[in-house]
Amino acid sequence: MEGSNRTLRDLIVAHRSDPSLQLNPLSMKINGIVDAAVMGGITNYEKAFFQPEYSETHADDAASIDKLKDLIASQIPLLEVAIQLHRQRAPVSLGPFQQRLEECFSDMQTHVEHNYGKKSTELKLDTPHSVTMRRQFSGVTGNLDHRLSEVSLASSE
Repeated sequence: MEGSNRTLRDLIVAHRSDPSLQLNPLSMKINGIVDAAVMGGITNYEKAFFQPEYSETHADDAASIDKLKDLIASQIPLLEVAIQLHRQRAPVSLGPFQQRLEECFSDMQTHVEHNYGKKSTELKLDTPHSVTMRRQFSGVTGNLDHRLSEVSLASSE
């Protein structure tokens, strides 16, 4: 799990730095993590290590199990950034694949955050094209106008 998170982080950093990189390694890494049908997902860990029977018979593994749960929770914010990055870089032809990644991720995120907690990451995507809403206060009318520009919205009738 540590290796998987490290690889995912490295792919994110590499693709943020060099948009010309092939998208396939990032695509396959994300898909292998979020689509349980591909690699079994975290269900394999849950079945093997997170059962009460295992905890009872392997009390010495409690710290390792807690660390594994933490690593699983830490993977969610990395995946969120990776999927956003993938969405930005993927050609239109990968639309159905992107949608599948996002659906699988949403299910995984809900499950993991409910069972193992919510984590954050210092990795963020730059969004230079975001639009910032400005609120302008008109002292005469006392209304707040929510506008994206200074252009008048009055009709020319």
